[in-house]
Amino acid sequence: RQPALLAAMARAADALFVQDLRRTRLGWALATGTLHTLARSDVARVDGLRSVAGAFSLAEAEALAVDAGLAGAVVRPCWPQRWALSWRRG
Repeated sequence: RQPALLAAMARAADALFVQDLRRTRLGWALATGTLHTLARSDVARVDGLRSVAGAFSLAEAEALAVDAGLAGAVVRPCWPQRWALSWRRG
């Protein structure tokens, strides 16, 4: 489970910074256009779109931080169609 992983990371560190893809319609469109234009591998095309489909939305990333017990964690969108979570032990 992802909250358990984040909680374990927080127990082992004084601060965390996590960044990942953000699941949005725009992200899907950008990935589709980019992968079909630049990628020559069918594996990359399929895997890239599956990565976007399996990504967390911003709200889900925020809920993940709460579920992991990361009080004071900040989750913000960042370019291009990603999210970043930052947390420091209080």
